[in-house]
Amino acid sequence: MATLAFVLARLFDPAQAGLVLAVVLAYRGPQPIVVAAAVAAVVSETVTLAAAVDYAWGERLLLRLAACLAQAAALARRVGVIRLARPGAGDGPRA
Repeated sequence: MATLAFVLARLFDPAQAGLVLAVVLAYRGPQPIVVAAAVAAVVSETVTLAAAVDYAWGERLLLRLAACLAQAAALARRVGVIRLARPGAGDGPRA
């Protein structure tokens, strides 16, 4: 039950969601959801290591990755819808 509570807490963490969103917006390569989730999970785990005294790096990396994947999937979908809804999205420079 503590595992589910941790994932839910991380899922609604605005700082982690902001990091995921920044990577989703910045990364233009293949599989942006996987890349954004991996980067956010590693950065979040590193920040937790720096903040906690008795924390070992990687202790909850898989749980953090699961939460980041859910956030990245939702945010990438939203960003994709917003990009498609903009008039002229995808058009090149006009001569």
